[in-house]
Amino acid sequence: MGGYDENDETKRLLGFNGDSGNDADVEKEQKNVVVIKRTASLFSSSINLTNTIIGAGVLGLPYAVATCGLVVGTLMMFLSACAGAFGLYLLVQCSDRCNSKSTPSYYTCAMETYPQVAFVIDTVVFIKCFGVAVSYLIVIGDLMPDVMRYITDVGEDHILTNRLFWIGLFAVIIVPLCFLKQLHSLWFSSLLSLFTVAYLLALVIAYFFVDGLPIDPEREIDVVKFSTKFFKVMTIFVFGFTCHQNIFSIYNELHDPTPKRINSVIIISISTALFVYLSIAILGYITYGNEVLDNIIENYPKDSIFATIGRIFIAIHVAFAVPLQNHPARICLDNLYRLFVSSVLKKIATPQTILRFTIETFVILSGVYVLGLTFNQLDVMLALVGATGSTTMCYILPGLFYLKMYRDQEWSFIKTFCCIMIALGCFIMPTAIVFIFLEE
Repeated sequence: MGGYDENDETKRLLGFNGDSGNDADVEKEQKNVVVIKRTASLFSSSINLTNTIIGAGVLGLPYAVATCGLVVGTLMMFLSACAGAFGLYLLVQCSDRCNSKSTPSYYTCAMETYPQVAFVIDTVVFIKCFGVAVSYLIVIGDLMPDVMRYITDVGEDHILTNRLFWIGLFAVIIVPLCFLKQLHSLWFSSLLSLFTVAYLLALVIAYFFVDGLPIDPEREIDVVKFSTKFFKVMTIFVFGFTCHQNIFSIYNELHDPTPKRINSVIIISISTALFVYLSIAILGYITYGNEVLDNIIENYPKDSIFATIGRIFIAIHVAFAVPLQNHPARICLDNLYRLFVSSVLKKIATPQTILRFTIETFVILSGVYVLGLTFNQLDVMLALVGATGSTTMCYILPGLFYLKMYRDQEWSFIKTFCCIMIALGCFIMPTAIVFIFLEE
C-alpha cells in the first residue's frame, strides 16, 4: 500500500508481468477490458459507503425497536454498528493479504482461504445484493401510488396508481447509473440520495414534536420488552449496517489507500448511519409507541404534503441505491462466470471485457425488475435477505477469512472477536429463518 503507479496497476489487472508486457500492449488491451483506477477521494468513498448502509432498512428500525423496547433496541443498534465496522476492518485486513496479482474481492479472499466453496460464497453475496435491489423496487412500487392518490383524484385502476408503472418509470434514473463502471462514479447520486435521508430525518423529528410530545400515558412505550417477534426482526439491525459488499470496491478505487484513510471511510460511514438510525428509530417509536408499523412512513398521514414529499424522497433514495447493489452483484456474477470457465470448461478465465460487463449488467437488471414487478412483500424480503446474505457477509465470512489468512500469527483479541462474530452469525441465521416462516 505504498507508492502507487497507475500503469503498473493496469498491467497487474490485465495479467501482464514485468517481462512480457509493455505500455503499447496495455493500451491496446485496456480498450476492451474493464480496468479499475484509483481515482476515488476520501469524501466520495465515504458518501458511497454511507449510502450503501442507509437503505430501505431504516424504515423498519422503529418497528424493530418496538419488538424489544428502547433500551434493548438502542443497545442492538450500537452492537450492530460495532460488529459491522469490525467486519469491514477484517475484510480490509484480508485485502492486504490477497495475492498481489489479484484484485481483492470476496472471490479472491475465498480462493485464498476456502477455494472449494468460492462458488457458494459469491452466490450468497450475489443473492444478497440482488435481493436488496429488489426490495428497493418494492418500496418504489408501494410509495408512489399513495403519492398519486394524494396529488390527484384518479381511481385505483388508473395508470398513475399502478405500482408496475412507477417501477418501470424509475428505470429512467436507475438503469443509466447501473452501467457506470466504477463505484466512484456514483458519488454524486449518493450525495443527492443522502439529502433525501436528511429530509426523512427532519420529518421524523418534526412529527415527534408535533405528535409525540407531550408523551401520552396511554401510548404504549416499552423500555425493555421480550417478544418472539424479536427473533424475526433482529436481522433488521444486522441488515441496517450491511455495506460489506462494497468495501472491496472502496479499497480498490481509493486514491492512496493507506490503512488510516480506509479506516476513516469506515468510521465516518458507520457513525453517520448510526446517528441517523438512532434518531429515526427512537423518535419514531416514541411518537407512535407499539402502534408503529413495519414501515415508519406508513404511520404518517397520507393527506399531509410533508409526508407526501417524504414518500417521494424515499422513492428517489432507494432508486439511487439500486446501482450501489448492482455494482457488487455484477462483480460476483463475473466471478461466478470466470469460476465456471476455469473449473468446468477448463479454460483460461479472461478479465472482464466491456461486452461481458454490458451483458452481465443487463442480466442483473432484468432479473431485478422481473422480481420487483411480481413480488411485493417488503418485510419478508428484508427479513430473508438480512437472515441469510447480511448475516453471512457481516458476521461469518470476515471472521473466517481473517482466521485463515492470519493463521501464522499468534492468538489475539482480534481472533477472539472473530470467533464471537462467527458464533453470532451461526446463531442469528437459522434462528431468524425459523421465526420468519413461523410468523408466516
